[in-house]
Amino acid sequence: MKRSEIIALAERAMAEEEFERALSMLSPLLQRDGRNEKALLLEARCQTALGRQEAAETTYRFIEQNQGNFSSIARAEAHLLFGRDANVLELLHNTDVPEGQLLAAVAAYRLGRIAHCQKHLHRFIRAGEEWQDEDAISPLLMHLLPRPEFLDFEQIYLDARDNYGRGESSSQNRWFALNMPIYELYTAGTPQKRKARALILAQLLIDQGEVDLNAGRANLLQILQDFAASQEDARFGLESLKQLNEGRYARVAKNILSMQLEHLAQFGEHIGLTAAVVRDSQLQQLIPMLPHRLALCLMLLYAISGSEDRLMQAMQQEVEPELTTALISLAFKGFYQEFDRIRQKIT
Repeated sequence: MKRSEIIALAERAMAEEEFERALSMLSPLLQRDGRNEKALLLEARCQTALGRQEAAETTYRFIEQNQGNFSSIARAEAHLLFGRDANVLELLHNTDVPEGQLLAAVAAYRLGRIAHCQKHLHRFIRAGEEWQDEDAISPLLMHLLPRPEFLDFEQIYLDARDNYGRGESSSQNRWFALNMPIYELYTAGTPQKRKARALILAQLLIDQGEVDLNAGRANLLQILQDFAASQEDARFGLESLKQLNEGRYARVAKNILSMQLEHLAQFGEHIGLTAAVVRDSQLQQLIPMLPHRLALCLMLLYAISGSEDRLMQAMQQEVEPELTTALISLAFKGFYQEFDRIRQKIT
């Protein structure tokens, strides 16, 4: 059987999630030719899908250590597994290979540079390519991106695909997907359902640590007290404390939203956004340009603050004060936690 036929059969097995079968097909080929790039990449992806991280790392490390024998695409894929996203973008800066554009899109996404992610996806689509969950590269992408981010990346891809050739950004798959967990919270019909949906949303807002919704008001109170005690932000803290004590949660959310937007303008270059873009964009335009967690934090504060957006207006159900204050505090924490993560990744 020809090498190309073996590769095709292995890819078909992977599409059917028969990763062991795919490995059994690739093994004889790699025994004959241990530097067959396509077979090595498929082997590594199967190992990743099967949770054999050490074996996958060994395969990708072999590619890195023998870079003269492998393409920039293969080396970039190895860099992705090891979290070297900036190296991926450097390697693939001028690539014309469609799969390279997809890898570059993932690297840009993980660095929080959503506009760059969109650019690479447009190039991938312009080359006549289409990405589907059953593609041989999908197991790797599912490993590289936590499930909420993988689903978010899919929405960005769908928007890029839907908008291709239109010359405008009319598709809003990502905007509605970002709205959905908030919409489901506000439209839940019972306190029990609202608490359950608030917990789901809370777990999307923060990167680590236990979520205690019952401690929300105390956490928010401490945050605002810290601001009130500072020299630079005392006015913000005192005003927000007063509004919290008066039960004006929408106003507290609006204050925090305004502050975070100002900080986004100051530090947006880390995610490829200029201060002018941040300050001149409507929130509905800005949020889809942000990394997933930052977008959710701002979207939630936007909803709590009494947005006039049509979708938000459909949220008729009041949310209990303890849930509202908990989510405000988590949106505050999650925003800065995510910015710190991104800054650490690029420095």
